[in-house]
Amino acid sequence: MSIPGLRGPLKAGKMVTVFGPKDGGAPAAAGSESKTLPIDADSILVSLWVTSISGTLDVKVYTYTDTGQEIEAIVLPQATATSTDLLIRKAAAVMSNIRVEATYSDACEFDVRVRGIQAGESSVRILAANEAKASQTNIGTSATLLVPAAFTDRAGFVVKNNNTGAGENLYIGFTALEATASNGYPLGPQEAMGIDVAAGQSVYAIGSTAIDVRILEASS
Repeated sequence: MSIPGLRGPLKAGKMVTVFGPKDGGAPAAAGSESKTLPIDADSILVSLWVTSISGTLDVKVYTYTDTGQEIEAIVLPQATATSTDLLIRKAAAVMSNIRVEATYSDACEFDVRVRGIQAGESSVRILAANEAKASQTNIGTSATLLVPAAFTDRAGFVVKNNNTGAGENLYIGFTALEATASNGYPLGPQEAMGIDVAAGQSVYAIGSTAIDVRILEASS
């Protein structure tokens, strides 16, 4: 099946709707369908939004080796409820072609989009309508606990340095000793980073000055 709006391989920074209400994303009964598209990017980010659902919905992405063998690249969490304020998202490195497969046990309406991304571009896997929270904190020039370990079944987080001044940097580590200007992962003004971090892992940070930090956590 063709994908509207896609002319040639999907490039980094571009996004297409693979399934939508008018493009196979509104089946009236159980079934399965798939679409294949060429990729000209290091990795892809797949997003799923569920508008209505009566049973279950499974979305998988396959890629192909140089010898043409199909291998599973992405398996999104099974959807059994409509999306709220979060999307299901997951990224993976792929070869030059992918096949996106949707399997549903009953009538549903959903939207699957694929975005090309370059290696090193950050993303966070957000697992649908489960627990999530957004928060703000101020980080100073001493190593401070940024993300505690207690968030149940955490799948990932996004942290943003919300300052705007030149040289106002945030440094991130998994221990207080790692959260230093020399060892920590640096985030400059208005930069953000998202990673998959399980529950039980704390995250620390330190600033070159007082830093306004914004955090989004999501659990599975």
